[in-house]
Amino acid sequence: MNLPYSYLWSYLTAIGEAKTILDLGTDDGQFMNDIGKGKNWIIDGIEIYKPSFNKAKESEVYRKTWLGDVELIAKELISKKQKYDVVLCSQVLEHLDKNKGKRILKLAEKLATKRIVFALPISFMNQPVEFLKGNPYQAHRSGWSIDELRGLGFTVHGMGIKFLWSENGICRTLPKEYRLPFVILGYIFAPLCYYFPHFASGMIAVKEI
Repeated sequence: MNLPYSYLWSYLTAIGEAKTILDLGTDDGQFMNDIGKGKNWIIDGIEIYKPSFNKAKESEVYRKTWLGDVELIAKELISKKQKYDVVLCSQVLEHLDKNKGKRILKLAEKLATKRIVFALPISFMNQPVEFLKGNPYQAHRSGWSIDELRGLGFTVHGMGIKFLWSENGICRTLPKEYRLPFVILGYIFAPLCYYFPHFASGMIAVKEI
């Protein structure tokens, strides 16, 4: 449900008006399927982990999908003068070392005509083994700050109140069957997090081109 200040709403607001989108790190395609419902987006995607890539390709969410390293494929697309209204990179930067992440930020700018959108945790967040699900690329390798992205020209909004969604937050440590009351509580705090991201565990950063 696209409630104001919800997770879904934050992404849709960040993406804004767009016809074409490049998704850097598709995972299995389910998230893009969720946020793209009712939209007439033309979406291409890149994914490095083959089991996730196969699911994304089969999902019919994407016009084109490429299996491989995001940085290398982005360079290939740039060499072919490919452009997209929006380049979206959700929950990927934290899985890369800082230097590679910075290179991808620059490549995204060269591929976008309207804006680039990056979503990621605020600061380094350890990824528990059970979250890896056999995917070696899921390990976290870098942390990014709000001020760091603002310094690169991004407008930053927050998502997920810290005491619920941080590394040791209630919703990350509590069994799923007990989370609903805290998820509702988190939504109450959502506007605060959105406008004051230092209270949040994650951020969504937008840079206009």
